[in-house]
Amino acid sequence: MQDFETVRRVRAGETEYFSELVLKYRGALFSRMKRLLGNNEDAEEAKNEAFMRAFERLDRYDPEKAKFYTWLLAIARNIAFSMLRTRTRKPVCISQDPEEEETTVPEHPTVSNDPAKIYRAKCRFAKLQEFVKSLPPARRELVELLFDDYVKPPEAVRRLKARRPATTERKVRYALGQIARAANKSKLRTD
Repeated sequence: MQDFETVRRVRAGETEYFSELVLKYRGALFSRMKRLLGNNEDAEEAKNEAFMRAFERLDRYDPEKAKFYTWLLAIARNIAFSMLRTRTRKPVCISQDPEEEETTVPEHPTVSNDPAKIYRAKCRFAKLQEFVKSLPPARRELVELLFDDYVKPPEAVRRLKARRPATTERKVRYALGQIARAANKSKLRTD
């Protein structure tokens, strides 16, 4: 059954059909919220709240303007951004002892078995993670999509199903440029 038909039936009073939409989109929505919010608990909360709001406001959904998932994702993003605004930031402490450092560095051929190099790589990686977390939520989502899924900017734009692909691709490239400029300005250097 098409989403529009399901929505039509729910609007007509057959509310049990809304569960079809939940089952269809819960995984994709949870994944997007986890990428944006960074943890399972907040992602689950945002996902559930988005479905509740979508159900309550189903009369506002216009299939002429957007697909159901696009509309649901807009609701979920607003919830996630609101959660991010209210979240208190905890300072990250980087240990002076490389043995105590919890940050894991991805495998990379340039990192040797030298403890000093491993420690510097861990510090750079932790600072990079913090810098990405400091980006505005929408831009951070783009950057995380690029690095978590290893996709190129045009593919990221396609996955985000952007209304204005050229603008979104410029935002992706701008976010990547911000990271490069931060690295060049020694924000991410430790030695």
